[in-house]
Amino acid sequence: MRICIPLRDSRDASSVHAVLAEHFGQAERFAVLDSELGEIVAECAVGGYCKGPCACPLPDLGSVAIDALAAPAFGFRHLQLARRGALPVYAIHAKTVDELRRECSTEALQTLSTARCLSRSVSSARRNVGNHN
Repeated sequence: MRICIPLRDSRDASSVHAVLAEHFGQAERFAVLDSELGEIVAECAVGGYCKGPCACPLPDLGSVAIDALAAPAFGFRHLQLARRGALPVYAIHAKTVDELRRECSTEALQTLSTARCLSRSVSSARRNVGNHN
């Protein structure tokens, strides 16, 4: 399975130390992990930005063959993008590409539900309310 993943930094995506973004919308760029090979097989270009207030990056799903999306958390627009492309969305616990390769090899990927996505967004928003002066 070819999985589009969000990368947080500009390290070489094939590096086992490449850091994953904590939220799909916080990606600096995207990569495609082949879960059967355990390797990054392509980069997925940023195809545009969300028209909402977050202006988060959206992967260009037409630029490379993808079977699924995976990240620790997703926003509404990313879930819409996945739904339009008929792509499953997986919640992951990995923080690096190497950890994700191991997570995929144990077949521990969990389908991300809308309820989980929204509950994480709400709890994050509540934490940030006190940070605005």
